[in-house]
Amino acid sequence: MKIHIDQLEEGCILAKDILSASNKVLAYKKTIVTKHIKKALKAFLVYEVHVETFLEDGREFQPEGILKDDSIGVKEMKENKPVKTFHLLYIQAVMELKQLFTGWQSGTQVEIAKVRQVILPLVSELENRRRNVKALSVQQKRKLSLPSFYRSSFDECIFS
Repeated sequence: MKIHIDQLEEGCILAKDILSASNKVLAYKKTIVTKHIKKALKAFLVYEVHVETFLEDGREFQPEGILKDDSIGVKEMKENKPVKTFHLLYIQAVMELKQLFTGWQSGTQVEIAKVRQVILPLVSELENRRRNVKALSVQQKRKLSLPSFYRSSFDECIFS
């Protein structure tokens, strides 16, 4: 059955391999979930998993809500949130990254999971709204005053 990551409990048994965004296996089928595995899956922004209907100790596993195989889970939840423009997402990401960077300068450890959580929503929005990337590209060129032969390579890098 397919469940949201927050419904995952210790002792659940994975019914399918869990793949990262780059198609690397994060957890194999038949893995028994521990708190460390659940934390790692959340760090890799895994939102949904397929689990067996029974736990490691043989008890039946009955989460409150089961997701349909064709559901989009998190996307459905996100649609209920107020819509943010690309520009607002960008500004928010920059502010959060600046805050993280200040911490790094102070000697705190770099937590890649936090960086991913800041950047991935912006990247997802970029994929959905390529025209905004073009507008940012034009603004950056004006600010940077790049020669024309650099501008075409800049566009090729971004839009290829």
